[in-house]
Amino acid sequence: MEKFGKAVVKLRIPILILALILMIPAYLGMQATRINYDMLTYLPRRSTRWRARTS
Repeated sequence: MEKFGKAVVKLRIPILILALILMIPAYLGMQATRINYDMLTYLPRRSTRWRARTS
């Protein structure tokens, strides 16, 4: 574990640069992902619960 710690300290600048480069596709993927928060759209329209909520 000490070897790993020394390697991280020695290579901190390349690790930071790599992390910043990897953040770019992560951000683009996050922006392209569409999330539907309305759970009622997943229920069938003829459900008894659907009629109870809409009437």
